[in-house]
Amino acid sequence: MEKQKILIVDDNSNFIESLRKTLKNFHPKDKELEILAAKNEQGAIVLLQENQDIKVMLLDYAMEHEDSGKRIFDFVRKRLKNETIQIIYLTGEVGNSDQRKIVDRDSPNDFINKNPWDSERVKTSIATRLDAYDKLISITAEANTALKEAEIYKSVARKEIEEKMGKGKAISKVFDQIEKYAKTDAPILLEGETGTGKELIANYLWKNSSREEMRILNCGSLSAELADSELFGYKKGAFTGADSDKIGLVKATDKGILFLDEINSLPLEVQVKLLRVIEYGTFIRKGDTEETKVDVRIIAAGNKSFQDLIEKGEFRDDLYERFNRKIYIPTLKERIEDIDHFIDYFLLNESNKQSKKVFISDEARKLLTKNEWERNVRQLKNTIANLVTEVELDKKSKTYIIQPELIKECLQEKGKRKNDVPDNDFSLQTAVDIATKKAILRALEKTSGHNEKAIELLIIARGTYYKEKDRLGIK
Repeated sequence: MEKQKILIVDDNSNFIESLRKTLKNFHPKDKELEILAAKNEQGAIVLLQENQDIKVMLLDYAMEHEDSGKRIFDFVRKRLKNETIQIIYLTGEVGNSDQRKIVDRDSPNDFINKNPWDSERVKTSIATRLDAYDKLISITAEANTALKEAEIYKSVARKEIEEKMGKGKAISKVFDQIEKYAKTDAPILLEGETGTGKELIANYLWKNSSREEMRILNCGSLSAELADSELFGYKKGAFTGADSDKIGLVKATDKGILFLDEINSLPLEVQVKLLRVIEYGTFIRKGDTEETKVDVRIIAAGNKSFQDLIEKGEFRDDLYERFNRKIYIPTLKERIEDIDHFIDYFLLNESNKQSKKVFISDEARKLLTKNEWERNVRQLKNTIANLVTEVELDKKSKTYIIQPELIKECLQEKGKRKNDVPDNDFSLQTAVDIATKKAILRALEKTSGHNEKAIELLIIARGTYYKEKDRLGIK
């Protein structure tokens, strides 16, 4: 039979023995009691330290000192930080009013008078407290399991973001800030240049939050009317062509996170409505007269200087200030320590995509590290994709190795693309050739060197594409 430990703390030996006899044949839920006893404060503390599995303690409130019971109680709750052990105060020394004060102050699990003594009352209390202990242990175990799972999930999410964005000091500070604010409802603005990974950061914030889902809207090039409809929807009949109600992204993302990329492009009249969503959680959709309530967290990103936009009157100062936390995402130039990581990460991913194991020489790696990546991580990623496409099999080693010559050729090609038409050449054909070559290279960069996808982007015939590519010397 499973035993359950009970601790009796009382300075009266006769009372302890009397209580032992009362509980001798008492088996709550068919479980035998193992009764421990202490006659003073020090003895109780020793037993509590040696027996971490005591479930119920019957504690005399006034023993050698008037506050002995109180001190033992505080030892359990504050020193041992044990909230599961069930504590029953026993006393015959205080009146009802004093008893009420003690209960209100210490919050014991029960309070039993010794005079008059009621053995059945004691048994009932012990049985109830044992049940409460078991339930509390079960709840605590479930909570601890959930906490461990959450920590594991958080650790995995951190490793994933570090794999995609590096783990140097500069970017690690960003991750730390994101983790700190993830569980809050504070609206956050991610500031930084294009290609620094703001969408990845937003996704990392969502993974660390308790919000249900994250939806994304790129605000770049959206007209005021289209942005309003996409964000807030409209009611049937609001305008010509509004044949049915439309639920906008703000309402569709209720209980979730709405990530607004390039929020700096959002028209001013739409910024006003967004400000009201952030401040009051309400908006009025087009064609409606009643406010719609919503619980949505706004995370936004911009790739331009908001101070410049505010001075020009292109972005509302009050909306900018409404973002409680503004987090700057550093450029690749500001975190050179991560370039080596990115080279290895992108090289492995692109090699797997193209089903060829590609290596890079030390000298070639140095050239990539020293290059100024004006378009940040995205530019480095596309460059490596092109390098993997361009590298040829070395006949001697039977391996693909990116050498300095290929790096120089690739980087020089990118440099040439910055200057459209040579200063001394005014022919229309040269301008057309350069524009055509530039369009093909841009398409290849966008598609990571995938010809068929590049053809779709360029909207030209397959034969024309390969003919022009060959004529213009594009590998």
